Amino acid sequence: MKLHHALELLGIRPDATQQELTRAFRLCVKRFHPDYNPDRPEWSNNMMAQVNAAYEAVRLHLQEEEEEGGAGLRNRAEGYRRDGGNRQTAGNTGRARTADRRGQPRSTGAAGETGGQTKRTADSGPEYYAAYDEPLKPEFIRAFTWATELLLEGVFRFYQYGLENVHLRRQGNLRSRYQGALRRVDRAVRQLEAISPDNLNKHEEQRRSLTLQFAYAFSQNMRIDKFFVPTGPALDTKAYRHYRRGSELLDSVIKQSLFGSSFVSRKGGLSIGESSHAGEHELLTLLTRYHESHWATEAVLKLQLLSAVLELYRAGILR
Repeated sequence: MKLHHALELLGIRPDATQQELTRAFRLCVKRFHPDYNPDRPEWSNNMMAQVNAAYEAVRLHLQEEEEEGGAGLRNRAEGYRRDGGNRQTAGNTGRARTADRRGQPRSTGAAGETGGQTKRTADSGPEYYAAYDEPLKPEFIRAFTWATELLLEGVFRFYQYGLENVHLRRQGNLRSRYQGALRRVDRAVRQLEAISPDNLNKHEEQRRSLTLQFAYAFSQNMRIDKFFVPTGPALDTKAYRHYRRGSELLDSVIKQSLFGSSFVSRKGGLSIGESSHAGEHELLTLLTRYHESHWATEAVLKLQLLSAVLELYRAGILR
């Protein structure tokens, strides 16, 4: 497996340490191992084979760099830059697209490049992005990465065990899994809140604020414990149909936005845009036609979460 493919699959930066590689590998195991995906054994085995190959490829390169003097992967990663999600090649620059944790593109463009991209000189750090003329500071990267790892792991576990279904949260060991997922998301919120906005540049503040907004909204939605009672008022029955459909579409948007193909689509293969528009329509229909129902408050929370995840997606954060 080629190095840039291995880095993308593991979701680590080109200058990763052995400790970061091990941590990324463990997270991938929790996502792809057959024990965590009993309903998709063939897919899980295939993904684990790729993860193992990726781990070995990065491990060998780390070992080679250490033997050559400990320069790390940074020198090999020259040319990885953000290009709007498309990988490009030009001349001998060897530019390629990779991802930092959980797939977020990072930029280390060649010196002197122009044409709307940020120029990188010999004095520039590696963390430059097209939309901003300021680098991400190392202390921000460490704090933000730690918080987002907690957040993504909590969100993934929530969906992995189907805990959006309120009834499952009360059954056996799924209750402890729900509480564990909730603790991770809440810890992520506290970690993001602890990052002081006073010394952040525009890019850092955007990443922090949008991620914190999503974490707040997801935490609130995780705590929704209302369930449908068939014998209730007819108004609530009609409202619930829109609420359930809107919730399912919202969940599809979140899974696709944050985890891509890690979850099999259950909504007829709708795109993120299609799912978001349809979900918003269902929830707004509930609020306009059935605003007096018992599901109106929950519909508002769902709409807030939809808005937050779309903001993250459009900004290219956590992908």
